Amino acid sequence: MNGARQSVLGLLLAAAVAAPGLAQTVTIDFDGLPAGTVVDVQFPEAGFGAGPGIEVQAAAVGFAPSPPNIICTVPVAGGATCVSDLQIVFIDPVDDLTFHAFGAKTAGVVAQARVFTDGVPIAVVDVVSPGGGLTPVLVDLSAFTAVTEIEIFGVTDPAGVGWDDFTFSISPLPIFADGFESGDTAAWTTPPPPMAGDLFGHLFEDTDGNGVQDSGEPDLAGIDVEITDVNAVAQTVTTNATGDYVATVPEGNTTADVDEATLPAGLIQTAGNDPTVLFVAAAGNVDFGTDGYQPRADVFGHLFEDTDGDGVQGMGEPDLAGVDVVITDSLGGMQTVGSNGTGDYAATMIPAGNTTADVDEATLPAGFVQTAGTDPTMVVAPAGSTTDLGDDGYQPQAMVFGRVFDDNIVLGGGQDPGEPGLMGVTVIITDSLGGMQPVITNIDGDYFATVPAGLTTADVDEATLPPAGVQTEGTDPTMVFVPAGSNTDMGLDGYNFGM
Repeated sequence: MNGARQSVLGLLLAAAVAAPGLAQTVTIDFDGLPAGTVVDVQFPEAGFGAGPGIEVQAAAVGFAPSPPNIICTVPVAGGATCVSDLQIVFIDPVDDLTFHAFGAKTAGVVAQARVFTDGVPIAVVDVVSPGGGLTPVLVDLSAFTAVTEIEIFGVTDPAGVGWDDFTFSISPLPIFADGFESGDTAAWTTPPPPMAGDLFGHLFEDTDGNGVQDSGEPDLAGIDVEITDVNAVAQTVTTNATGDYVATVPEGNTTADVDEATLPAGLIQTAGNDPTVLFVAAAGNVDFGTDGYQPRADVFGHLFEDTDGDGVQGMGEPDLAGVDVVITDSLGGMQTVGSNGTGDYAATMIPAGNTTADVDEATLPAGFVQTAGTDPTMVVAPAGSTTDLGDDGYQPQAMVFGRVFDDNIVLGGGQDPGEPGLMGVTVIITDSLGGMQPVITNIDGDYFATVPAGLTTADVDEATLPPAGVQTEGTDPTMVFVPAGSNTDMGLDGYNFGM
């Protein structure tokens, strides 16, 4: 728009006759002009333009309610009648500037107004409409003094927005012999620098994630922060050894945006807001706040049924779903996660550091005994990592028991009173996987064994019986199905020795 601004300014300077005088209030509207009138230099106080080659016209456009004539803007320029951007250049600096927007049918920000002083942009103001197209919106720029130009841009309402009733006050400066109001020709070619202010902020590692920098929590050095000023000019500053950053910007709304790509891996914001937008006043020193980031990590593990008890998930051995695992993070926080349909569990975004996984045995199927992995399991989960807690396998197991006795009173029919157990007899237990283990009867003739669930055989070793024994009770060998978690009776085996 610089070319348009200079073009309009040149026409105004050629046409204007400035004279000293008292402050006066001026209102520019377009009601007295026939629709279609080009309004670039129709008014001695200001010129209206929209870029090279585009005529801006006052047109009767049917915005309701609206004055008979307005200037129309739309998101995309629509020929001579409606333009996308509108520029107003004042022959003298003005104060107390207001104007109206008409016809906006959508609610919210429907356009923006950029304010200039001596050709330098100093602020951007949102034009906010209630919507519906029926309520004129007052755009109040009276907070700005010595305004030399405004630019209306960024129209979003598809139906367009109309503009009228530009009201302002002027205090003309005296004209000097050199023809310039300022008395100094350099003032027309070298505008004064914009008023500026300072901002500052701070970044730290929020190790415990409580949103406050506690004793011992380190500052974050070497982090880039992008500062975007009111003129949309960006600069990048970097935090120093104490986590601080500073910048100088023109007066106006300013954005500070931490570049997450320059943060250490795995850090998640737990304090402050990013990006942060604040108004920086001229000669001000504005605190953009403290931003804290906690180191986080992910952990995962796997549970399976170790059917054969060999400590490895072999082909056909199923995963264990629906088992709870308690995760305790480095800060002592606890959460319970469950294994999914493939036996996997995970905890995400936990504080980095020592992490423990503890399988809740109460949620395992009955009779399952760990045969793979360690429980609980502790690992160090570095920030930004995904750390494996390992595989834990569980074998379905059961207990079996039986008795061997001296059937010396009443043959058969069970163990009668006075018929003693046989101590020291060996019984060979063969489990469902073919594993064999010898067990020896105690003083009561009882034996016990822990076995994998499934078909199990108990076989009395006759060589360990007293001589000349004949079985009179039970069967030998004895085979039973042993369910996981059960305590299964293998029965009574009685022997008579002819006594």
